[in-house]
Amino acid sequence: MNAAEFVLEDVAKRFGSERRGHVAVKGLTDRFSNTQSVGIIGESGSGKSTLGRMLCALETATSGSIRFNGEEIADIRASKPKLIQFRRDVQLIGQDTTSSFDPRHSLRESIMYPAMSLTGLSRKEAYEKTDQVVELLGLSPKMADRPSEGVSGGQRQRFAIARALIVEPRILVCDEVVSALDVSVQGGILNFLKTYHRDREAGIIFISHGLPATSFISSELRVMFQGEFVEAGSTRRVVTEPEADYTKKLLAGYRAVPETLEAEVA
Repeated sequence: MNAAEFVLEDVAKRFGSERRGHVAVKGLTDRFSNTQSVGIIGESGSGKSTLGRMLCALETATSGSIRFNGEEIADIRASKPKLIQFRRDVQLIGQDTTSSFDPRHSLRESIMYPAMSLTGLSRKEAYEKTDQVVELLGLSPKMADRPSEGVSGGQRQRFAIARALIVEPRILVCDEVVSALDVSVQGGILNFLKTYHRDREAGIIFISHGLPATSFISSELRVMFQGEFVEAGSTRRVVTEPEADYTKKLLAGYRAVPETLEAEVA
């Protein structure tokens, strides 16, 4: 597969006016590629979800530059063909799967139709590929014919992952994807994503406030506080030898990070 890379230079995001507004992201400079699994951890309001939305071209930066494979995100947004290709290359998986599925459609339709639009698959091809991806996630294809209310929260989250994977993205942006799920269900999803990253060379940007899950799936960590990265490095180094005071405070609230999370997909 082709390489994929984000390059951020002095990226900032402000909501509202300069006098009364709120700065969510301040001067971030970094790189993320399909060879990496990067965790972005921070408290609520730290700016991590805003960053994720900017990476997915769902928010625009107030200043600075975000480039994907050498092209400015703003230019990609302005071109329909480029934006379609970008949507294939970069997929967002969020926490609120209840509102992300239209209850008027089956889960299968919610997975098939975006794939047909982005990839040009025929209905028959999209139907068959939906079955393949759903089975990959340990689910029965028959379940895909139900509405979203007809499955459990953990199953619905896996269908959301299937919807992202069907277009074979180069980078997955995962925003609090397991935070609302039981620990046993979390383990199954995290193990799947970690294996998928390794086997498919698909980058993962894992955004969360939870350290154990983030540390398990990510080889690198970025610690975010008040819109800035206050610490960055390998996961093991950041967890065992934190340098920033905020990182030390954050780590103090957790026990030792598990080396493995084994769980059956519920």
